[in-house]
Amino acid sequence: MIFFYSPLRLLLCVLPGLLITIASPWSAYAQEDNTSRDLANPFSNLWSIANQINFNQLKGAPLTDPQTQFNWNFQPVMPIPFNGQYNLVNRAVIPYYKSPFVDSTGDIQYSSGIGDIIFASLVVPNKAEGWIYGLGVTLQAPTASPANLGQRLWQAGPAAGLFYVSDHFVAGLFPQHWHSVGGTDDQHPATRFTNLQYAVNYLPTKELTISSSANILIDWTKDEANRWTVPLAIGATYLVHLGKLPIQIGASYQWVVKHPADIEHQDSIVRIIFTPVIPSPFAKKE
Repeated sequence: MIFFYSPLRLLLCVLPGLLITIASPWSAYAQEDNTSRDLANPFSNLWSIANQINFNQLKGAPLTDPQTQFNWNFQPVMPIPFNGQYNLVNRAVIPYYKSPFVDSTGDIQYSSGIGDIIFASLVVPNKAEGWIYGLGVTLQAPTASPANLGQRLWQAGPAAGLFYVSDHFVAGLFPQHWHSVGGTDDQHPATRFTNLQYAVNYLPTKELTISSSANILIDWTKDEANRWTVPLAIGATYLVHLGKLPIQIGASYQWVVKHPADIEHQDSIVRIIFTPVIPSPFAKKE
């Protein structure tokens, strides 16, 4: 477990500066009445910086024993209003990994660095409750360094989503699909895969959210036995305040109930969640 210390030290160094920056007087204009509900809705007009700290248990060849992969996903969400009736919801995922691999001698080593960055942009009706849909595009950039932390290909495709939102219940689906669009060769074969995020959230109070949310992965280039990764999840978050700055904290556990049969795969995921809510530069100040 020693290899976790360096990423966690990085996290502890970055977050205080981030909080000092955004916990300014204008953070009072963040939406507070339904903040937990809006955080559960990926298509709300709330600006936030989601941090997912994942400890992924990996199994399968070429690994001879289970290994733990550290993954920190830094995810700013930045909706931009236009035309009064719609928002352009922009979501980025910037991943950091400390990931095990088997070297040429058969020993376990670890690679550390940034993975491929994902950016999605969707047009969404400007509404807070009821049925809410989103349509747009998604892009993956070959930013992984070292190279074994990503696919090293430009990838693009459609993104969509449909959610039902009420005061105490938020549920829906958020699929993204990617095709490689250039740079393929023998070492970087063409890609074609789907990420289907599902979410079911129950909000018994304005602070507490009980949720089941995970990402189903489908690699269409693999045969049926190695195509699917399907997790089931249970978790909870709680909304606290640092001064006037809302911060959602929580944790979840995911069981991977279907996974590739004979290649390296996720077996379980422990996730820590830390999401500061920041004021939209487009919000009206009172």
